[in-house]
Amino acid sequence: MEVTLPPNIVITGAFRSGTTLLLLLFPYAFRDVITHEGEITALNVQLPSVYKWRVSKLPNDIHHVRILHEKLDPYIVYMLRDPRDSIVSWKEIKNDYHLSYDEWQRNLIFAESAKSPKLIILRFEDLISRPEQIENTIVERIQGIEKKCNFAECYKYMDSKSPYLHQLTHDSGPNRSRENIRPMDQSVIGSWRYDKVRIWQQLKKFPEMQATLEKYGYEKDDSWQRLLCKAETKRKKNPNRAKNDKSIIAIIPARKGSKRIPGKNTALLAGKSLVEHAIDIALEADIFSGIYVSTDDPKVISIAKERGVEVIKRPAVLANDNVVVDKALLHVVEHLEQHGQRFEAACLMTPTAPLRMVKDVRGAVQLLWEKDADFVITVALYDHSPFYALVIKNGILKPSFMSYDVFTNDSKSLQPLYRPIAVARIGRWGAIKKYGTTFSPGMVPYIIPPEHAVDIDNKIDFEWAEFLLKRRKQQNNLK
Repeated sequence: MEVTLPPNIVITGAFRSGTTLLLLLFPYAFRDVITHEGEITALNVQLPSVYKWRVSKLPNDIHHVRILHEKLDPYIVYMLRDPRDSIVSWKEIKNDYHLSYDEWQRNLIFAESAKSPKLIILRFEDLISRPEQIENTIVERIQGIEKKCNFAECYKYMDSKSPYLHQLTHDSGPNRSRENIRPMDQSVIGSWRYDKVRIWQQLKKFPEMQATLEKYGYEKDDSWQRLLCKAETKRKKNPNRAKNDKSIIAIIPARKGSKRIPGKNTALLAGKSLVEHAIDIALEADIFSGIYVSTDDPKVISIAKERGVEVIKRPAVLANDNVVVDKALLHVVEHLEQHGQRFEAACLMTPTAPLRMVKDVRGAVQLLWEKDADFVITVALYDHSPFYALVIKNGILKPSFMSYDVFTNDSKSLQPLYRPIAVARIGRWGAIKKYGTTFSPGMVPYIIPPEHAVDIDNKIDFEWAEFLLKRRKQQNNLK
């Protein structure tokens, strides 16, 4: 009769600290290991003794660490993660954050209180970026455990149908992992930058966070806090803003390549690059929970960082001439969700519309809320009606889609037609994910004046925009 014994390796830690990922890797990386899939407490599980190493995992086990140490005497592997990344992790089912800094700190205190020589503290960031270092630490600290393969090679031994496989191959595609699994993708490190208001609030409430960051090697000093200045300034302007306002973000797409105007997004217009014009209007609007620049251009990245806004690096596959801008919009939405961030809406602000004004953006966003719409698109009346469009067939001019009567009737009888302008294209979060574009059923128009409605597509557009900006400045100086 087979004897069953309790686990002798317990993986634990604060929520969202990589405990599930480490549990996944153990049986593939080390010999004679059996694990339970999912979160199983070490206090009530028995595993077959035919295996030398029996591994359990449950974050809440850390609250029983003294009992574990006294009764089971297991190796306790505590996964440590940058507290800032942990406290911005969002739990959909609760519609709240997973934990606060004091909860994160209490978990660590529980672990250290066991005073067990078998306590092993590992950093989540090292597991992601330096997995070989974690492997070596485990072998050195757990006496008798034998390495079978490197963490980075575990995917070779997994079932091709395993829902975990893409976690080990850095796949951030449409296939999603099981609940609570974190990908081995270095972009998950530093996700706190997407919710600086939350960090500012927690740091103000728990100033000891700074000492913890320095103790565990996450920061050398407090210079990182300069990134929180904008969040603090907005909070002082209106301390109830996050509580009362609907959450919407601005997304500014600015890829590197442009065939008609090389370096278009960084080209100077009236002393500022196009991307700076877009960022500045988004900042001045003071209605966005976050501003994100999607780009593959190092120059744009530098500009965005100088302006204090976030950068989401765009994959090369989404940065060529054949990719529509909505693909970049969807990429940002999915990227933020992978980092635990979800908002009610997103506003696409393309740099090629530099004559947009703050009132245009604010008005379009307000219209979305008032109409309870899925989408709001800024539009302008066509200067010359497309109804008069002609095509050339066999050297002869013919109406493109109307009859010849259109040329003999009064133009005032023609239906007004509108063209979309890249000033602001706004969509509800769920609608963007559903349709993958902002041009979908339920679009509501926000009409802007023609002097704001310039989309730069060629050098003539650029020169026209420059003329209009100079005229606007002159008119403002006369007021």
